Formats: sequence, C-alpha cells, structure tokens
Amino acid sequence: MSVKNRLIPSALGRSTASRAAVCAVAVGAAVFGLPSPSWADDNYYGSCSYSFVACQTGVEVSPPTGVDWCKSKDYAADTQVCIKFDGDIVYVKDGKSDGHSAMGWIGTPYAGSLSERFCRNPHGAGTWAKCNFDWVEDTTKDVMGGIRKDSSTMDLYSYGAFYDG
Repeated sequence: MSVKNRLIPSALGRSTASRAAVCAVAVGAAVFGLPSPSWADDNYYGSCSYSFVACQTGVEVSPPTGVDWCKSKDYAADTQVCIKFDGDIVYVKDGKSDGHSAMGWIGTPYAGSLSERFCRNPHGAGTWAKCNFDWVEDTTKDVMGGIRKDSSTMDLYSYGAFYDG
C-alpha cells in the first residue's frame, strides 16, 4: 500500500476572505514597518536631522548646461559643484572612483532659518546628480565640495561663494 503525502488546508486557509485578510496584514507590515527610501536618503549624515539643514540625495542626470556658477578642485576628490540660479538647482559631479559619494554644500548663514544644504551624488564616478533646493535670493552663498566618508565624516573644501541677486 502506498502512502501519499497530501497537504490538508487549515481552517484559516479554506476561506478566501481569511486568506485576503492575512495577505493584507502581511503587506501592511512590509510597507509600513520599513522606513521609506526618502527618509533613508535624507539621513545619510548626522546633521541632516537638524531643522536648519536640508539634505538631498540627487537624481542622476546628464551633464548640466546653462549653469551660472561652476567650480571644482583636484584635491577635493575631483568633485565638481555647479549652480543654476533659476530654480535654486545644485549639480554635483563625482569625478573619482573612490567608493565615496560626492558632496556639494551650500551655506546661507544669514538668510532664513535653513542655513545649510547638502546635495549627495551616490551614483558613482563620472556621474552627475541634481538637487532642487529653495533658498533666499539676493544674498551670498558659500559653497563647498568633496566627499562623504560615513554618516559622521565628510571631507569638504571651500569652493568660494556666489551671489544670485
């Protein structure tokens, strides 16, 4: 005599409504139990939690055209930072294959409650990232560029300043 292994549905598995409820709970836990990608991106550096700091992970884009201000420094890991005044756009190029994200920093210490903006390019060497900020016009902005080493360390160097008045 041969014995066949058969799966016997449980009482929970017999009802379509019960199965749907179990699936809904599982999906809800998966969706609401994890931080959203934007939350994770905005917390790539310890200072991002402060109200006077805005942190963005830039969207990968083609090399920018029509920018108003652009600087780079070889000793800053070949990071290039470009600004387009119309729209308060920051572009950051990662110019070196070193395993670190390229960073751009815009400081406006005397213009509004938001005084620091970080734009991160995690897309790899040779890529450009675009961040769209909102800052006060008619004031000087300080710019730095470099790399993010980890959530508490960045190597940033002064690139100078621009005025978009």
